[in-house]
Amino acid sequence: MAQENLLIKYQHKIGCFKYIIIERNDNGEQIPLQVYLEEVQANAIPYNDDIIEVSTKYKVRYRGKTRWVKENEIYDNKEEAIKYIKQQ
Repeated sequence: MAQENLLIKYQHKIGCFKYIIIERNDNGEQIPLQVYLEEVQANAIPYNDDIIEVSTKYKVRYRGKTRWVKENEIYDNKEEAIKYIKQQ
């Protein structure tokens, strides 16, 4: 597969609000936090002609701060984030 024919689809739509899980500084409790998905970045690394590994990360904004998070650290709604916290 030639790299010029590579199509990458992202799990989450940028330009909208989603949730991540953060730890409170005072007691270490995990809580869901609503964030704005500002940007997505994909890195494609070819191994040979048949295999290309793609990793994605999202730039999120909250409380005037920005940070990069992995695709699997984003939840569509607060309930999903809470469910994940309870499973741990």
